Amino acid sequence: MTAQEFKTMYNSKYMYAYAMDEERCHIGTAPTLADSLHEYGRDCVLSVIDEILYSLVTFTSARVQLSQEQRGRLAWVVLTQYPRMRITELILFVVKAQSGKFGKFYDRIDPIDITTALTKWWAECQQLRNQYRLARYEQEQEASRDESDRTHRANIDEIRTMLLNGLCDPKKLKS
Repeated sequence: MTAQEFKTMYNSKYMYAYAMDEERCHIGTAPTLADSLHEYGRDCVLSVIDEILYSLVTFTSARVQLSQEQRGRLAWVVLTQYPRMRITELILFVVKAQSGKFGKFYDRIDPIDITTALTKWWAECQQLRNQYRLARYEQEQEASRDESDRTHRANIDEIRTMLLNGLCDPKKLKS
């Protein structure tokens, strides 16, 4: 994927589509901020982070908005403090903030307000990742046990059929 494709894929206009699948946001294949930085470069990643966060800023009814300089610094803070955060987790943060999960941003929005909420969100993300991974692991284990049980039942049925048809000697079967 090129840098332009990355910018298009994680454009703020697609945020709500990503937010529809929270599990995928946390444990899907979206790159982390650090991986994105390595793959697409600083300017590209900072631009995407800025656009995502700007959608939160413009969503509020705050009279005092962030300056371009504050937005740039905020993007740097997010990139350097949360390198393991997936880009989709940042998107999900903004959607949840827009829904009021982190309280109301009153008549002004401040980078510290955003980073404070993001710190809480990051702690929640790590717990959610573990929960989703555990649930997925348990589903895989259950599916594996089910497959093993089906195979075992099929073998028993096959032996029973062979015995009934006289195709094997019951005395030679191991207990």
